[in-house]
Amino acid sequence: MVNQLNLNLRSWKLFFSLYKLAELGASSRTIKVSTEYLAEKIGSSQQTASRHLISLEKIGWIKRTITPDGCLIKITSLGVSELKKLYSELRLIFESEYPPSITLEGILFSGLGEGAYYVNKEGY
Repeated sequence: MVNQLNLNLRSWKLFFSLYKLAELGASSRTIKVSTEYLAEKIGSSQQTASRHLISLEKIGWIKRTITPDGCLIKITSLGVSELKKLYSELRLIFESEYPPSITLEGILFSGLGEGAYYVNKEGY
């Protein structure tokens, strides 16, 4: 499930920034975005948005070119792949016909004697 992405809280924040960049169109084309604008979109400071872009570039999820009036950003195929993983895992959770379940199989060979005591108790 979502744990397969192996994300901690800091990674989730980076992932949210990646998601917002995708929302702005960076998964299909190069976009121009300022760190101030991204900060507004992710609800953080401009410095945090800048750190997120640096981190996303270091892990290979985006390509970034700095210009005087902002950054040119394009989500890489690796970044798109990570977004698709999350999408498919969320889809499995919310669109599956039956929720995930565990089936236990076995043979009951004892229990009536011990269980009878608790069955007769109030509240059990």
